[in-house]
Amino acid sequence: MVPDIGEDPGHDTAGLLHYLFGPGRTDEHTDQHLVASWAPLLTPDPGDHPYGSAESARLIRLMAERLDLPVLARHGGAYPLAGHVWHCPVRTAPGDRILSDAEWGEVAKRIMSATGLAPYGDNRDVRWVAVRHASDHIHLLATLAGQDGRAPRHHNDAARAQAECRAIEREFGLQQLNPGDGTAPPRPKRGEIAKAERRGQPEPSRTVLQDAVRQAMVGATALDDFFAHLRQAGVLCEVSYFPSGDVRGYKVAAVGDVTADGTPIWFTGSRLGLSVNQVRAQLQGPSDDPAAAAAAVETPGDAGTTPATARRRATAAIGVAILLVEEGDEATAARVIRETVEVVHALAETASADTRTDLLAAARAWDRVALSHVRAARAQDTSLRQAARDLLGAGFSLTREDGGVTAWLLGALILLAVAAERHHAERGHAQQAAAAAESAARYRAAYRSVTGGPLRTLRTQGQRLPTPVRDRQEAALRTAFPVEPERLLAEPAWDALAASLHEAQQAGHDPDDLLRRAQGMRELATADSETAVLAWRVRHLANLPATPAKQAKPAEGRAHRPGPVDLDRGLGR
Repeated sequence: MVPDIGEDPGHDTAGLLHYLFGPGRTDEHTDQHLVASWAPLLTPDPGDHPYGSAESARLIRLMAERLDLPVLARHGGAYPLAGHVWHCPVRTAPGDRILSDAEWGEVAKRIMSATGLAPYGDNRDVRWVAVRHASDHIHLLATLAGQDGRAPRHHNDAARAQAECRAIEREFGLQQLNPGDGTAPPRPKRGEIAKAERRGQPEPSRTVLQDAVRQAMVGATALDDFFAHLRQAGVLCEVSYFPSGDVRGYKVAAVGDVTADGTPIWFTGSRLGLSVNQVRAQLQGPSDDPAAAAAAVETPGDAGTTPATARRRATAAIGVAILLVEEGDEATAARVIRETVEVVHALAETASADTRTDLLAAARAWDRVALSHVRAARAQDTSLRQAARDLLGAGFSLTREDGGVTAWLLGALILLAVAAERHHAERGHAQQAAAAAESAARYRAAYRSVTGGPLRTLRTQGQRLPTPVRDRQEAALRTAFPVEPERLLAEPAWDALAASLHEAQQAGHDPDDLLRRAQGMRELATADSETAVLAWRVRHLANLPATPAKQAKPAEGRAHRPGPVDLDRGLGR
C-alpha cells in the first residue's frame, strides 16, 4: 500500500473535488463516491448523482465551501498564498485483493490520524474527505486549518503515512512492501506523469532532470564545473549565492516545461535528490581543501582512449569496488557504492541503442542503492571517478570489440550489485537492497543482449571443431564435473565452452586446470546456463579476447595472468 503525499499544498479545493468525482482525464474513474470524511452528516455524497448534473455540481460546491471554512476563518476571509489543500492518493500494490468501502474508510481514518492532521478523538482537527473512484485506490483531501483556527501539525507526514501503511498491510493481509527510511529522492507525481503523457514526452521532466544532474557529476571537479555540465546538457540552471559569494543552492528546469504564463517550472537540487551540499560532499576528495580535492581528480582519459580501453579500466576499478563492498567496513562500502553512481551513469550515457534502456534503468536504481543514512568514508583514491570520466570522454561503443569488453564491465557491475544487495540486506536497508536487486536484473538483461552474438559465434566454432578436439574438451569437463556431466554436455552452450577451452589450449593453457579453477570461483546451480558461465570464466582466466576471434590462433609462451577478482561469478543468472 503506497501513500503519495504531494510536495506542496494546492490552492483549489473545488477543482480537486471536480477531478475526483469527475470522469478522469480518459474516463478512467468509475463509481466515484465517498468512503469517509471528517463529518458524514456535513458531507452528502456527490457520487449519489450523475457527474455533471445540477445536484452533483451543487453538492461538490457545498463540500468545497465546508472544507474551506476553517481556512478562511484562520486567514481573515482570504486564502493563503502558500496553498491550503493537502492531497494524498493511497493505492494498494498490484495483485492485492480488492478492499471494501468499509476497509478503505478505515484506511483513510488511520492515515489521517497517523499524519497528525486528524488524530483520533481530536474534535479540533482539519476537515477532510476520502474519495474512491477505482477499485485499487482512494484519494484523501484535507484543508490545512484546524476547526479551532490553529495550524495543523503534520511534520514528517509522508514518513508517518508510510509507517501506518506497513501496519495496515500486516493487519489486512496485503503485500508487505519495503519500509521507507526517508532517504529516497522525490518521485514524479501523478500530475507530472499525466502532463508528460499529454505532451507526448516519454518521461516526466523531473526524471529527465534527475538523470541530468547525476550525469553532470561525472568528471566535475568543482561546483562551477558541475553547473557548466548542466548547461552544456541543455538544461536551464540558476545558481543562488550567499552575501559572502558562496553558493547557496541551485535549481534546474527542462527547456519548454513552463507554467501557463510561460515561467519555467524549476526543481531545486534537493527535490531531485542531489542538493548543493550533496554535490559538495561528492566532489570533496581526501583533503579538506577543495582546491586539493579538485586537483586529485585527473583530467579525462588521454586523447587516445578508446571505448574499449575505457571499459577495461572501468572493469578493473569495479573489480576493486566489489572487494571493498564485500570485505570493507560500512563507511567504506557506502563510499564505493556512492562513487559508482558516476560510473553507471557514464556507461548509460555512452551505451549502444540496444542496451541503453536497461542501463539507464539500472543507473536510476543504483541512485537509490547509494542513498542511505550511513555516512560515507572520505575518498581514498579516485579510480572510480576517473573510470567514469574515461567512459564519458571515450564516447559511444561502436566496434565489435567494444561490445565484448562491455560484457566484462556488465559482468563486474552484476557482481557489485549482488554484493551491494547482500550488504544492505544484512543491515536491514530494505529499500536499498531492493534497488540493488533491480539494478542487477537490469544489468543481467543488458549482459544477455551484449553476449548473445559472441555466444552464438562461439557455439558455431565449437560445432566445427574436429571430433578428437571435442573429445579432449569433453574429457576435461568430465574430470572437472564427475557428477552429472551429461547434463552439462546437453546444454546448447557446451559448444561455446568447448570452443573457449580449445582456444585457451592453443594459447598454452591446460583445459583441466582452467575448468577446475572456473568451477571453484562460485556455485553454478543458479545460473541460467552453467556452460555459458563457464565459457566466459575460461576466457577471462586465460586472458582471451572478450569477443571471440574468427579463428583461434596459437600464442606460444603467452603468460597466464589471472585477474584479481572473479568478474564472471553470477553471470547468466
